[in-house]
Amino acid sequence: MRNRLLLFLSLCTPLFAQPQREPAYDILIQHGRIIDGAGNPWYLGDIGIRADRIVAIGKLRGGARRVIDAQGMVVAPGFIDMLGQSETALLIDNRSVSKLAQGITTEITGGRRFDRATERADHRRSAAVARSLSS
Repeated sequence: MRNRLLLFLSLCTPLFAQPQREPAYDILIQHGRIIDGAGNPWYLGDIGIRADRIVAIGKLRGGARRVIDAQGMVVAPGFIDMLGQSETALLIDNRSVSKLAQGITTEITGGRRFDRATERADHRRSAAVARSLSS
């Protein structure tokens, strides 16, 4: 009788078990000083990210695959470099590591004509100005 009861319970246990829930977020950044980019003052809060997209901002509940404690740190959207002059650097290394390390995620570039001839002419002009100033 005892064996039958154990068998019955072992077969029924999966029916009563709570299903494993997917975490609410892939990444949860908690306790950060959030700057939203709209000119508002910073505020304390959390940011929930799912599938590489910000899906929630505020005091968030729910689990995450990865939790980052940003206490005492600023969490802000990427910055836009409106005067980017990284044409050569991007041709050499398109990862743009130095820009990303500064929080720059978008760069407006190409507003000036750039080639070796222009570079040589600019250098000659700068040298001429430097000579005239030293006289």
